[in-house]
Amino acid sequence: GTVRSHWIEGEAQLQQFMGLVAQMERLRMMHPAGHREFYSKWLQLNGSHDGLSGAGVQLRALALPPMAEAAMKVMADPKAMDLLRTWNGGQAIGLLPALHLGSSSAVALFSMPTGTQADARRSVGRALQRFWLTASHAGWGVQPLFAPIYVARALNANPGHFDPEEAATTARVDREL
Repeated sequence: GTVRSHWIEGEAQLQQFMGLVAQMERLRMMHPAGHREFYSKWLQLNGSHDGLSGAGVQLRALALPPMAEAAMKVMADPKAMDLLRTWNGGQAIGLLPALHLGSSSAVALFSMPTGTQADARRSVGRALQRFWLTASHAGWGVQPLFAPIYVARALNANPGHFDPEEAATTARVDREL
């Protein structure tokens, strides 16, 4: 499995990419399973973590504006997300990636063939980690974005957990990425 890098540059291409990522971010956070995984594995609120000591990123490390940090804390409550789903709300959730990408001059996407073996995926993960550390050492601001990966993986693993509109959106964004 060869890893390929794809660079997105230029304002129009970056805006298009941000729009695609925004759709996936909203879908991940609005979907009950995606929301649960995000808040149980990927994000630590107030420096603590539910059940996975040391796992996840601390909310304060994201350096979000105060309003966005407050929104992340409110969204941690599954009951609040249930209300947003009932109201067909949560459109602003898709704006979160723009907080990280808004000042970017380029985005690097890394891909590998579907069905790549677990050992190869781990090697790719180590290579991406080296890229991140090297880029950070060189003074580049690097921010991983997992929503497109998470949603596509979740759809492939559990297609019955997504309604037809969610599945269609995911498939379209996956093709465009």
